[in-house]
Amino acid sequence: MSNNLDNSIFILPGELNAAAVESLKKDMLKYVEKNHVIALDGSMVEQVDALGIQLILSAQKLCIASGKNFSVTNVSNELRRILEVTGILDILEE
Repeated sequence: MSNNLDNSIFILPGELNAAAVESLKKDMLKYVEKNHVIALDGSMVEQVDALGIQLILSAQKLCIASGKNFSVTNVSNELRRILEVTGILDILEE
């Protein structure tokens, strides 16, 4: 995974599933703690499951509680499809 925690954008991996979420949580927490504007880049996501969606929502919740700006940008077609079907896209765009 090539997430640079110094950048203002956190790049989500191609597989955002149970296998990836555990190690990704630590990197994402460091990123959220370090930055004031949180942007998750979803352009590489080709596979996402419930834990992947939960991770995105947890990051959003943490940002709201911390008064930080949060967004998911460059959403891949697959990620957009899953977020639309589940109704999560509307929550993320609030």
